[in-house]
Amino acid sequence: MKRYEEAIKICKEGIEIARTNRFQNRYLSLMNILGSIYLAQNRLEKAEQQFDIILNYDYSGVSTRIRIDTLIFLAATYASMERWPEAEKTINDALKLARNEQAVQLSKVFVVAGNIYAAREKYSEAVTCYEEAENSANTSDNRKIQHLALLQLSHCFDKMGSATSWETCVKKLLRLQQEIDLQKEEDFFHAFV
Repeated sequence: MKRYEEAIKICKEGIEIARTNRFQNRYLSLMNILGSIYLAQNRLEKAEQQFDIILNYDYSGVSTRIRIDTLIFLAATYASMERWPEAEKTINDALKLARNEQAVQLSKVFVVAGNIYAAREKYSEAVTCYEEAENSANTSDNRKIQHLALLQLSHCFDKMGSATSWETCVKKLLRLQQEIDLQKEEDFFHAFV
């Protein structure tokens, strides 16, 4: 059972506490969580408003990670609204920021970028993003994102009719799955597009 209203209430209480005590990073993180709840509820206009508030915040002294997360969520929101040019621009902004900051979220940004391109059947662009995500996740030892990137990559190769690439990708995916012993799909599918 999804308890969105309770989650929203608790999140808003946390936001007020963080704002009152001037904990900027916690405040913005909770604002992101609230926006992601709206996104999960498919309250897309509300999610967009939430993420816009965060992006217009004065970021001096605030973690870059929060801004990258906000851009990821906003890109996913635009994709859900099928506002593709805005989704692509926003995820590209996240990519630039993540690359410049050598951010841990780089692999996640690439996955969302790949999802946006794949949703528009731009498979060659999606493949490039998923390959980058897989490499970045491998480098940072993030096996769940690496697994997700390979899974999405295999779907693209299948759609493109690239049997050899698909087979190579699936073999790599199976080896990785054995290595990390993933049991359930829902363990690694989050609020990505």
